[in-house]
Amino acid sequence: MDNLQRKTYSFSFAIPWLLIYAVFFILPTLFSFYYAFTDWDIHTVKYAGVRNFVELFENPAFSMALKNTALFTITTIILKTGCSLLLAVALYHAAVTRNFFRTVFFSPYVMSYIAIGVLFTAILHPEIGILNRTLRAAGLDFMAMNWLVDKSLVIFSLSFIDVWRSIGFHLAIFIAAMQTIPSDLMESASVDGAGPWKKFWHITFPMLAPAFNANIIFALIVGLTKFDLIYATTGGGPGYYSEVLRTMVYKQFSMGRYGLATAGELVIFVVVIILTVFLRKSLEKREVEM
Repeated sequence: MDNLQRKTYSFSFAIPWLLIYAVFFILPTLFSFYYAFTDWDIHTVKYAGVRNFVELFENPAFSMALKNTALFTITTIILKTGCSLLLAVALYHAAVTRNFFRTVFFSPYVMSYIAIGVLFTAILHPEIGILNRTLRAAGLDFMAMNWLVDKSLVIFSLSFIDVWRSIGFHLAIFIAAMQTIPSDLMESASVDGAGPWKKFWHITFPMLAPAFNANIIFALIVGLTKFDLIYATTGGGPGYYSEVLRTMVYKQFSMGRYGLATAGELVIFVVVIILTVFLRKSLEKREVEM
């Protein structure tokens, strides 16, 4: 068989895609830095200074949205990485059924968040929802709750839905990383008398550090920018108890307050960049130490 040769293609092949990226991603981001400091509509633009940001941070709804976003993000990061890691370890040793269960867990990820929101609105309905009706039929009335109506439960219910939808994606990353672990290390550890826990803690977990870090970063970005699931399921209600930053920005934009909405979007952009860079640096440092 002939040796594979590395081919170098002209940079011109990338120009159309770079232009599309610049027009639809880079330019809107740069324009948002300007429009966030203005009071604008479709026809006029008036400089407003920092008034939009002052009004944004003084708005009680913004404080609630910021709190809910943080709670949603932290909850989903912990559950997505923790549950997907446990499933990956379990499926890695189940060689016969591994591919079947990978497909089962990954299937929800290809579904639209809008469809999932509508589905779980019906499932979690307090009176006629399948979940509560099943619990009552099983004599577990005390567990039947107002999942999407109770202000103390709604953000956790939404977190569970997001984890259910995304866990297959994080699972796939972990399983792919586990398949790269040299079998010689596991065999040597077994010969030395290491049990399953020691092999996991001293071999598997350290070598999964890159996948672990990638899953945390993905979950962080998704959690901070979540919109479609929450808007389709609760619309930010009841009241503002499931309002997140993106749904708040959308509502301001729909009311014609474009300058304020752009300022809110810019705040989200800055928060995502800062937290992502900080967390990535911290995780990479831990990865090197391992």
